[in-house]
Amino acid sequence: NGTSSFIIDTAEPTATIDQISYNTTSNILLITGEHMYTISNESNIESLLDYSKLTWNIDGDNLAATSHETFVSDDILSAIIDSDTTLNLVLTDAKATALESIAGFNVGIEDKMDILSGFLRDVAGNIDTATYHSSVIYG
Repeated sequence: NGTSSFIIDTAEPTATIDQISYNTTSNILLITGEHMYTISNESNIESLLDYSKLTWNIDGDNLAATSHETFVSDDILSAIIDSDTTLNLVLTDAKATALESIAGFNVGIEDKMDILSGFLRDVAGNIDTATYHSSVIYG
Protein backbone atom coordinates (compact mmCIF):
# COMPACT_ATOMS: atom_id res chain seq x y z
CA ASN A 1 0.00 0.00 0.00
CA GLY A 2 1.36 3.36 -1.03
CA THR A 3 0.63 6.53 0.83
CA SER A 4 -0.42 9.77 -0.71
CA SER A 5 -0.13 13.27 0.60
CA PHE A 6 -1.46 16.55 -0.60
CA ILE A 7 -1.32 20.18 0.37
CA ILE A 8 -4.41 22.30 0.86
CA ASP A 9 -3.84 25.91 -0.19
CA THR A 10 -5.87 28.25 2.03
CA ALA A 11 -3.72 31.38 1.66
CA GLU A 12 -5.35 34.31 -0.09
CA PRO A 13 -3.40 35.86 -2.97
CA THR A 14 -1.20 38.78 -1.93
CA ALA A 15 -1.73 40.70 -5.16
CA THR A 16 -2.39 44.41 -4.70
CA ILE A 17 -3.86 47.03 -7.02
CA ASP A 18 -2.16 50.42 -7.09
CA GLN A 19 -3.27 52.05 -10.33
CA ILE A 20 -5.75 51.61 -13.16
CA SER A 21 -5.34 52.96 -16.68
CA TYR A 22 -7.74 52.73 -19.61
CA ASN A 23 -6.82 53.02 -23.27
CA THR A 24 -9.86 54.03 -25.33
CA THR A 25 -8.14 53.02 -28.59
CA SER A 26 -7.27 49.45 -27.61
CA ASN A 27 -10.07 48.91 -25.02
CA ILE A 28 -7.44 47.78 -22.51
CA LEU A 29 -7.97 48.27 -18.81
CA LEU A 30 -4.46 48.05 -17.34
CA ILE A 31 -4.34 47.17 -13.66
CA THR A 32 -0.96 47.68 -12.04
CA GLY A 33 0.10 46.61 -8.60
CA GLU A 34 2.25 43.93 -7.04
CA HIS A 35 2.36 40.15 -6.69
CA MET A 36 0.02 39.34 -9.59
CA TYR A 37 1.66 35.93 -9.92
CA THR A 38 0.15 34.96 -6.54
CA ILE A 39 -3.13 34.70 -8.49
CA SER A 40 -1.66 32.29 -11.03
CA ASN A 41 1.55 31.46 -12.85
CA GLU A 42 -0.54 31.09 -16.00
CA SER A 43 -0.89 34.28 -18.03
CA ASN A 44 -4.60 33.95 -18.94
CA ILE A 45 -6.69 34.28 -15.76
CA GLU A 46 -10.02 35.28 -17.30
CA SER A 47 -11.90 32.51 -15.47
CA LEU A 48 -10.35 33.37 -12.09
CA LEU A 49 -11.78 36.90 -11.81
CA ASP A 50 -15.21 37.82 -10.48
CA TYR A 51 -16.26 40.69 -12.75
CA SER A 52 -19.37 41.40 -10.67
CA LYS A 53 -16.95 42.94 -8.13
CA LEU A 54 -15.72 45.51 -10.68
CA THR A 55 -17.54 48.84 -11.16
CA TRP A 56 -16.65 51.90 -13.22
CA ASN A 57 -17.68 54.85 -11.04
CA ILE A 58 -18.42 57.82 -13.32
CA ASP A 59 -17.11 61.00 -11.63
CA GLY A 60 -15.86 58.88 -8.71
CA ASP A 61 -18.61 60.12 -6.44
CA ASN A 62 -20.47 56.98 -5.32
CA LEU A 63 -23.77 58.82 -5.84
CA ALA A 64 -26.79 56.95 -7.15
CA ALA A 65 -27.56 59.87 -9.48
CA THR A 66 -24.32 59.26 -11.39
CA SER A 67 -23.96 56.34 -13.74
CA HIS A 68 -21.96 53.34 -12.65
CA GLU A 69 -21.01 50.70 -15.18
CA THR A 70 -20.80 47.12 -13.99
CA PHE A 71 -19.15 44.18 -15.70
CA VAL A 72 -19.85 40.51 -16.44
CA SER A 73 -17.54 37.89 -17.89
CA ASP A 74 -19.01 38.34 -21.39
CA ASP A 75 -17.69 41.95 -21.35
CA ILE A 76 -14.08 40.73 -21.24
CA LEU A 77 -12.17 39.33 -24.22
CA SER A 78 -9.15 38.40 -22.15
CA ALA A 79 -7.52 38.84 -18.75
CA ILE A 80 -3.77 38.43 -19.04
CA ILE A 81 -1.08 38.73 -16.38
CA ASP A 82 1.84 40.29 -18.30
CA SER A 83 4.19 40.45 -15.32
CA ASP A 84 4.11 40.28 -11.54
CA THR A 85 2.96 43.93 -11.61
CA THR A 86 0.45 44.11 -14.49
CA LEU A 87 -2.91 42.62 -15.39
CA ASN A 88 -4.54 43.55 -18.72
CA LEU A 89 -8.28 43.29 -19.15
CA VAL A 90 -9.35 43.66 -22.77
CA LEU A 91 -12.95 44.79 -23.09
CA THR A 92 -15.19 43.71 -25.94
CA ASP A 93 -15.96 46.42 -28.49
CA ALA A 94 -19.59 46.41 -27.34
CA LYS A 95 -18.62 46.96 -23.69
CA ALA A 96 -16.08 49.66 -24.57
CA THR A 97 -18.68 51.51 -26.66
CA ALA A 98 -21.29 51.26 -23.89
CA LEU A 99 -18.81 52.49 -21.28
CA GLU A 100 -17.41 55.33 -23.36
CA SER A 101 -20.88 56.61 -24.31
CA ILE A 102 -22.00 57.20 -20.70
CA ALA A 103 -22.54 60.87 -19.95
CA GLY A 104 -19.63 62.11 -17.84
CA PHE A 105 -17.16 59.45 -19.00
CA ASN A 106 -13.66 60.99 -18.98
CA VAL A 107 -15.08 64.51 -18.67
CA GLY A 108 -14.05 66.97 -15.99
CA ILE A 109 -14.26 65.07 -12.71
CA GLU A 110 -12.09 61.95 -12.63
CA ASP A 111 -13.70 58.56 -12.89
CA LYS A 112 -12.79 55.80 -10.45
CA MET A 113 -12.82 52.04 -10.46
CA ASP A 114 -14.39 50.34 -7.47
CA ILE A 115 -12.99 46.85 -6.97
CA LEU A 116 -14.61 44.85 -4.21
CA SER A 117 -13.25 41.98 -2.19
CA GLY A 118 -13.38 38.81 -4.25
CA PHE A 119 -12.49 40.28 -7.65
CA LEU A 120 -9.10 38.59 -7.50
CA ARG A 121 -9.09 34.85 -6.85
CA ASP A 122 -6.20 32.39 -7.12
CA VAL A 123 -6.22 28.97 -8.79
CA ALA A 124 -7.11 27.31 -5.45
CA GLY A 125 -10.21 29.50 -5.15
CA ASN A 126 -8.84 31.73 -2.37
CA ILE A 127 -10.10 35.31 -2.71
CA ASP A 128 -8.29 38.59 -2.15
CA THR A 129 -10.19 40.28 0.68
CA ALA A 130 -8.99 43.82 -0.09
CA THR A 131 -11.22 46.53 -1.58
CA TYR A 132 -9.81 49.17 -3.93
CA HIS A 133 -11.10 52.59 -5.03
CA SER A 134 -8.69 53.90 -7.64
CA SER A 135 -8.69 56.88 -9.98
CA VAL A 136 -8.61 56.00 -13.67
CA ILE A 137 -5.80 57.35 -15.83
CA TYR A 138 -6.64 57.64 -19.51
CA GLY A 139 -4.03 56.81 -22.11
